[in-house]
Amino acid sequence: MMSSVQYYLIAGRGCRGEANSSSNYINVIGGFVGVEGTGFVVNGSAFYFNGFNACWLMLVAANANATANATATATATAPQRGEGLDFVVSEAGKHGIYLILSLVNNYKDFGGRPQYVEWARDRGENVTSDDDFYRNEIVKGYYKNHVKTVVTRVNTISRVAYRDDPTILAWELINEPRCEDDLSGATLQVRLSNWTNEEQLRYLRDWTQAHVEDSAALVKKPLLFTEFGKSLRDSGSGVPQRDALLEAAFDSIYGSAQNGGPLAGGLFWQLLTDGMDGLKDGYEIILSLNSSTSKIISNQSLRLWNLVGKHQAISTETRG
Repeated sequence: MMSSVQYYLIAGRGCRGEANSSSNYINVIGGFVGVEGTGFVVNGSAFYFNGFNACWLMLVAANANATANATATATATAPQRGEGLDFVVSEAGKHGIYLILSLVNNYKDFGGRPQYVEWARDRGENVTSDDDFYRNEIVKGYYKNHVKTVVTRVNTISRVAYRDDPTILAWELINEPRCEDDLSGATLQVRLSNWTNEEQLRYLRDWTQAHVEDSAALVKKPLLFTEFGKSLRDSGSGVPQRDALLEAAFDSIYGSAQNGGPLAGGLFWQLLTDGMDGLKDGYEIILSLNSSTSKIISNQSLRLWNLVGKHQAISTETRG
């Protein structure tokens, strides 16, 4: 089963597509996103992006009669989910939006890793832990079959196989895998929740810069900053505090991109539309209701867009 969709707004330039003769479907994505050194490129030009997470897209698309307040969408059948994802991918391509598709969740939500283990247990396999997802050959076979089914699926709308569709920027093998024996993450989260807003922002900047430096010097790969946000339900937290966190994260991303660094874009958690009360978790951003936040996000997209143009001009001068 499909587990989630991470949805990215494009911040690239020069995207031109062609119609699919069998369906008159037009994909305006300019081409597959590639990697050169520590940066992303599309058709030889630098690629940056600004976007958001929307794990609900496929489930809502799979059931046109369901609202975001209903739990029925979470029990949509596999064929409905496939057609729902077809719709999401085809619409993204039509509007110049890249996607990152997550192939399975680390948690039980959306039929994640524990579900695969449960299927094996029902079959009589001796599995005692969700971590048998990584060890048991039967469970691993389930996952491999799932991956093959998804990447070779032919979109019923665009008539393009998923593996051949440039709309899909990347595949996430598993969402948020982690070592449960390492308590440092949970400990850090508790400590951060007790810090002042200024202390949190200072840590965010330092933490991001450390990862930028490691990505450039050690990993030597592009870097994405994903699922960041601030809950309005936290004590002492409101829209101004959330806006400050977004600005700090966006400034780190832009600063790296401006200097040719590896941090190429960000994905905040999470974007909703008005009326999706059932999905609100305190982190939700509703653009029509949050004008200050909307402006910050829009400005980030604009300056990344302009940065691509500047890099193209520099590249042209160098070649000339």
